[in-house]
Amino acid sequence: MTQLAILGPHQALLENLLLGAAGSVNTISSSLFHKADERVADLKAHDLGTLERAFTVSIDAAESLELGGVYITNRTTSLDRHTVTVAVGYVVTGQEGADFELLGEESGGASLTLVQNRASTDYHLIRACLCHYQNFGGQDPHIIDIRPIGKPGLSTAGDRAILTITFDMWVRSTVPGTYGPST
Repeated sequence: MTQLAILGPHQALLENLLLGAAGSVNTISSSLFHKADERVADLKAHDLGTLERAFTVSIDAAESLELGGVYITNRTTSLDRHTVTVAVGYVVTGQEGADFELLGEESGGASLTLVQNRASTDYHLIRACLCHYQNFGGQDPHIIDIRPIGKPGLSTAGDRAILTITFDMWVRSTVPGTYGPST
């Protein structure tokens, strides 16, 4: 089983937190975001008709950190840092559009100023939800912490804008607990 396959439940948890289907603190409304079309690898190529507040979540391979600064060949516990990237799409038009308080695609396209307001609000909602420890407990491997890295980015290209937020996700794995029984 590969390291990223083990993180499948983490991927599902992060997506469900964004969909409003998980979490107990700082939760997100269930109709604010929706998953992007999985057939499209990048929101820059996503269909404009369903781009408004479509999201993707990706988890990169881990950077392993040695516990106590000592490398042990047969260690049973590891501490890994994964980079999690959340991207949210917005439709940019020349019109003022709907108030940014509307949910999900109901907001429709809007001027760049309103899209920037939406993206700023969404960043704070996403950060509060994903980074609250009560929302990621009970996972195996155990999520120790999720925290944002740097500032979010909002890139614009013609009729669309993409909010990109990067997080560090610290995970502790213990063998055999994390990987199931050995055979």
